[in-house]
Amino acid sequence: MLVRTCLAAAISLEDATDDLNASIDYRNGLVIKYQKDPPTTHSERIPFYIGTYHDGKVDQRFSNNVDALVHQVDDCIFFGMLLSEQLYKLERKLRLRNAWKYRLGIPRQYPADWSLGPQWGSYPRQGTIRRLVERL
Repeated sequence: MLVRTCLAAAISLEDATDDLNASIDYRNGLVIKYQKDPPTTHSERIPFYIGTYHDGKVDQRFSNNVDALVHQVDDCIFFGMLLSEQLYKLERKLRLRNAWKYRLGIPRQYPADWSLGPQWGSYPRQGTIRRLVERL
């Protein structure tokens, strides 16, 4: 059961990183398009970043892409944490099962320290988009 959970977490982490790479490539394409044909006035830049009405249409590609990037990074962090925890449990189980082989000692593994990062149920997403937009 533990191996299945590790495998599921690894596959989910790979999918999340693939989605993140696709979103980054799409964002880079938007930036290249923006650099080739930049808006001339401030009132033309606002619809591009925020997605408001301009010339009878709404362009939310950039704002939706930033939102997708935030959620995909959160998914990568979550599945990385889950994989780390499951691999640690698997290592402890194998070490206990084969303790007689390790009687001379091998370095002990310790769980990952996530104290500086997100906690399981309380990863704050509030303000993340604002911080990303400030960096642009």
